Amino acid sequence: MNITKNYRLATLLYLLALFTAFQEVTAQQVTLSGKLIDSEDGEPLPFATIGIEGTSIGVISNTQGAFDFHFDSQLLSGRLVIRTLGYQDHIQLISELNLDQITTFQMEKMSIQLEEIVFVDSLSGGDILKIALERVTSNYPSAPYTMDG
Repeated sequence: MNITKNYRLATLLYLLALFTAFQEVTAQQVTLSGKLIDSEDGEPLPFATIGIEGTSIGVISNTQGAFDFHFDSQLLSGRLVIRTLGYQDHIQLISELNLDQITTFQMEKMSIQLEEIVFVDSLSGGDILKIALERVTSNYPSAPYTMDG
């Protein structure tokens, strides 16, 4: 009878520890819901990357510019980084955001002046044709062949 009592107590303690661990795991998840729009015309910005600076976790906005970003509550002191092509990076402390509602992020357009690149071909059309004709025999087999498989 004493063994049964110890077994029940051990089982109860195990279930209590398991329940407590499960609560801690689920309590650590935080969700940031947001939408990305162009600051000028209000159009949604699809396929932007949203992440936390210095980590490898992140999400991508959908075709309507919306996203749900789930992360550990220990990262609440980090900085949110939003990047998309043609727009300035948006960087903000996560602690400044209201996680209880959907946050709309207005992205500012950015233009970059690229350096000029000039391609110069040293061969004329006749030179290219001559080289191609000279290499026909090395590029194509002279006898029929079969493949072994």
